[in-house]
Amino acid sequence: MLKPAPLFALLLTAAVAVGAPVNYGAAIERQRARVTAEPTNAGARNDLGNLLVLVGDFAGAEAAYREAIAIEPKRAATHFNLGLLLQERGDHATAMLQFRKTIDLAPDHAWARYQMGVTYAHWHLKALAVRAYSQAIALDPRLGDPRYNPHLIA
Repeated sequence: MLKPAPLFALLLTAAVAVGAPVNYGAAIERQRARVTAEPTNAGARNDLGNLLVLVGDFAGAEAAYREAIAIEPKRAATHFNLGLLLQERGDHATAMLQFRKTIDLAPDHAWARYQMGVTYAHWHLKALAVRAYSQAIALDPRLGDPRYNPHLIA
């Protein structure tokens, strides 16, 4: 059975791979200032959540994602990000609800379908996992390539 990919570690690796060292503290403070200046900007809160994930502040990230969803409930990306966070923390049932919401809002969201497959695999529901993975790869064939999706190697 495949284990859930540490997607947050992949995000961090990608950020570092661009070259320059990242000052996450400064980036988070700038993003908090943006959130304060734009209190109804769901995207700003979503981005803050992403930054907080990178430094391991999962409680802060969850709060930022939930605030973004309260502001803009139809923002699929934020539901997906919250689902990843919940999945990483082991709350697979609530993560699955977020992945389903993502797909309700964005039916072609391949990564949400893929993460549903990861959750089904975690629950030992092989047929459902295979179907979710197949749907994801049909939407985005790159998900079947380990150079694009390192989870396949795990």
